[in-house]
Amino acid sequence: MASHFSFQPLTMDTLVLYNRLTRNMYLESADFSFVNLFIWRHAHQLRYAVDDGFFIPYCNYKGNTFFMTPVGGPREEFVMLCDKLAAYSRSCGHPFKMMTVPEETACLLLKEASDRYKIIPDRGNWDYLYRTEDLLELKGRKYQQKRNQIHKFQKQYRYQYIPLFPPLEPAMIAACLDLFDRWAEPKKDLISPEEERQALKEALENMEPLGLKGGALIVEGKFEAFSIGSLLNEETQAPIALIHFEKANPEIAGIYPAINQLFLANAWKDTLYVNRENDMGLPGLRQAKKRYHPVRMIKKYTVLAKQEESS
Repeated sequence: MASHFSFQPLTMDTLVLYNRLTRNMYLESADFSFVNLFIWRHAHQLRYAVDDGFFIPYCNYKGNTFFMTPVGGPREEFVMLCDKLAAYSRSCGHPFKMMTVPEETACLLLKEASDRYKIIPDRGNWDYLYRTEDLLELKGRKYQQKRNQIHKFQKQYRYQYIPLFPPLEPAMIAACLDLFDRWAEPKKDLISPEEERQALKEALENMEPLGLKGGALIVEGKFEAFSIGSLLNEETQAPIALIHFEKANPEIAGIYPAINQLFLANAWKDTLYVNRENDMGLPGLRQAKKRYHPVRMIKKYTVLAKQEESS
């Protein structure tokens, strides 16, 4: 079986190719957003190849080499492509590993290739999908706490919501990065913020070509919160707002639910759903996302080759 692929760096010019290959697909996972592929490309050392209509991302993250789920090609050819990628991995001297595999694709592999591949749930990478209407209106007892937090914020602070229109002025980019640094400082022993900061900088500097929207809160005259998102499935009847970044001064009570609601109301009120990405397996972040009551989880799996696992 042929196992040669020509992988190349991802650039902004790749966007046209990616959109062409995926134009007939309904994508709801954050991992299938070109924005995320682009802004995290350096951290993930991401390269890509195209084979039989499939767009194949190939990553090396902190010594962990893996494929992200190929998209765009015919479903009936997917298992054969996995076999080719597994052969390519062996030829490169590393185990075959495919991450970000959606549930439908995992079921396909279980049905047609369970003798060759092991499917493992990747809970920390599951996305949280919400109804836009739920997060805008915050109706019912389950959202009482969120409503209370917003009302307290509104009464306690003078604030102004401002949209972030691309291209951003250097001063606005600097304000977002400064707030990120303030947010990250107390967490530096728990997380490594450098990669996320680099991804944020890429997003801020490329908002227009990437189709990003942003919003910010000025509280008592200071820049204290911002959110940045994009649109998945723009040309369908079920578009999804994808929130890439949401940072705020945690010392200001109620500021997170406030920027959450205001950003949706001003930028994404015409969408049906909101994808607020994953919780990275962090218990605190998981609880925070659960409190917004997702309509469902976008499940993802990791695929390993059984032969390599047993050897």
